[in-house]
Amino acid sequence: MTLSEAAGEKYAYAVESWTRHHDYAKDALGLSAVDPDGQGALIIAALPELTTVSGHIRHRWQMVGAHLTTGFRLRRALKNSKRVEPDVELPHNAEAVLDPKRFSIMEAVGDAKESEATKALREAAIVVDRARGRMRKTDPDEALRIWKSLVEGRWSMVDWFDSDARRFVLAIRNPPGINDPHGLTKRESQVSAYAALGESGKLIGYRLGISTSRVSAVLKDAMRKLRVHTQAELVEKMRGLGVV
Repeated sequence: MTLSEAAGEKYAYAVESWTRHHDYAKDALGLSAVDPDGQGALIIAALPELTTVSGHIRHRWQMVGAHLTTGFRLRRALKNSKRVEPDVELPHNAEAVLDPKRFSIMEAVGDAKESEATKALREAAIVVDRARGRMRKTDPDEALRIWKSLVEGRWSMVDWFDSDARRFVLAIRNPPGINDPHGLTKRESQVSAYAALGESGKLIGYRLGISTSRVSAVLKDAMRKLRVHTQAELVEKMRGLGVV
């Protein structure tokens, strides 16, 4: 949201203070891109006029925020990962290496070897290629919509170039940092944590790379296990468990 929206009439002095320090700006756009564990980034951009963010624009920025959160988490993971030994592991501890021309999986380890996972990764590579092509200019909203921030709530799709400058796509495990409550699966923990933060099923599905109907089914199962019936009860339960 914008600073003026957040401040309202009661805290109009906050906007005045901002403009005093930024004489070219009349407002600011704030984008919070953090995981339920509090790790992430807050971005504030100056705006030349007082602005109200429409629902469509807000959702667009929420999708951008999902990618920023995923990228921030990935950078931390790569920074803390051990150096990979050649011919022993895949680059950057990836679980799959894909050919970006044929969209085929060249090598896979762990969960990425499952048939459903290989299909999802291949489809994701095709989507990323489409989203990064001419669609960025001809239909940027659609390009953003189809490029989910994760694949099956587990992998980030990352470009990688070998020593001969040949391009490959890596599927690197990069799930959100969420403490698993007792009795919930990893997927149920992910969906419940984001729901407890007030995110819509549509945005949660975009974050995790799963369908909105799948989000609804998973959330229903999680709430049954946690013995809660409303979102307010879910928020209280997840906070009590230290998840958010």
